[in-house]
Amino acid sequence: MLSFLPTLTPTQWALAIAASVLIGVAKTGVPGVGILNITVIASVFGGRATAGITLPMLILADTFAVLWYRKHANLKKVADLTGWIFVGMALGVLCFILVDSNKSARDIIGTLIGILVLIMLGLHFARQRYGDQFSPTSGPARAFAGAAAGFATMISNAAGPIMSVYMSGLKMPKDEFMGTTAWYFFLLNVSKIPVYLILGAFMQPFFTRETLIFNLVMSPFIIAGVFLGRLIFKYIPQKWFVNIVLALAAFAAIRLIVG
Repeated sequence: MLSFLPTLTPTQWALAIAASVLIGVAKTGVPGVGILNITVIASVFGGRATAGITLPMLILADTFAVLWYRKHANLKKVADLTGWIFVGMALGVLCFILVDSNKSARDIIGTLIGILVLIMLGLHFARQRYGDQFSPTSGPARAFAGAAAGFATMISNAAGPIMSVYMSGLKMPKDEFMGTTAWYFFLLNVSKIPVYLILGAFMQPFFTRETLIFNLVMSPFIIAGVFLGRLIFKYIPQKWFVNIVLALAAFAAIRLIVG
């Protein structure tokens, strides 16, 4: 039985459509802008429901990104983070259990993710000033980035800013950046499905009939967004691309902290 779809106001539908378009644009054209959809969807449905509602939407957009940019992917960069990503995801599962039993802990999560993003940005600019001791290719940097991204993506699908800063530090051409992040997020998001299903068996489900119908209704807007993002991407110079990615990551961090 549908409960929330008939109760959405025209304003809420407009916000949901805008968030869907932004998801598509972020995956194929302007990485980082998609973080806005997390706060928009949360404002419509509440923070607890956001993870389950947005995951199928992200996977749909990820599929287009992989198809378009797969030839440019540097999969070694993804493999380098894999172990630490799973560590972060495990921490995210523990945090979900804590949040489910302690409602006051929910407000801390967004702040924590925002702080992690700001730390990543600080390390990025420190590298520009002080050199390779702050390189994202170092073991500690990979461990921090991987664990932070795994945690953020499990809790609220908010790993985008963290990975944007990490990948920017690797100084990839923008096509390689898009191809690598496309594969990273596609594999990561698909791997979260069984985890969410298991967690949902013991607490409030992440996926329901109504959330999946909502995902289906939003699909055309996500697809419109991926084509719009693809068009925008063609006209963004490399230098602008990096600056836009970092600026959006900083904005996302501040937005997560201030709420």
